[in-house]
Amino acid sequence: MEFIDEGNLYQTRYELTEQDKRYLVSQAVKINKLVIQIPEVYDSWAVININKEFEKIKTKLDKADLALIEPVVSEFNKIDLIKLQKSFVHGDLIKTNVIKSGSRIYIIDFSVANNYPRIQELAVLLCNIFFDENSTEISKENYNLALDEYQKYIKLDDYELEVLPLYLKAAHVMHIIGASGAKLSGVETNENSYWLDQGRKGLNQ
Repeated sequence: MEFIDEGNLYQTRYELTEQDKRYLVSQAVKINKLVIQIPEVYDSWAVININKEFEKIKTKLDKADLALIEPVVSEFNKIDLIKLQKSFVHGDLIKTNVIKSGSRIYIIDFSVANNYPRIQELAVLLCNIFFDENSTEISKENYNLALDEYQKYIKLDDYELEVLPLYLKAAHVMHIIGASGAKLSGVETNENSYWLDQGRKGLNQ
């Protein structure tokens, strides 16, 4: 970030073009194709840790949030995670980690990269950068665009395609859980409020 003139997408509020979105997905594909085995890094915001993080906070959650979250956690528990193809995953392709400067797009912050189910990359992209909080229709269009572009390079199997929508819901859940946990710890920032709002709007949409 010291060498790039522009701020991240969260700071600049820059709206990606369709070409930008397709490029970003193609870069996610390149990341997922890397053959890298790294020591596991625990990420409390990662979808894969939804049960552990939900158990920590469920008694302290706002009742309306709990009503949104519980059904998703219950459904997520039915996913056979062993059946999901794993790969190297950035795991945090959100607006704070993507910078648009001139004609270039930069992906930063690999601090929580892990070997995860590869659909986690798409789910995280879809729950924020490709999520339009004001339009369900645009969110659907972005979902289809991301899936179309990703599958030009990596063909998802039938089970991955079946559970991706639920994985996306779980990604929204993690924004509520993560932001709520931070708030309970005394973290009151605009960014934290943003993630809480994103999670709620995502699940309601």
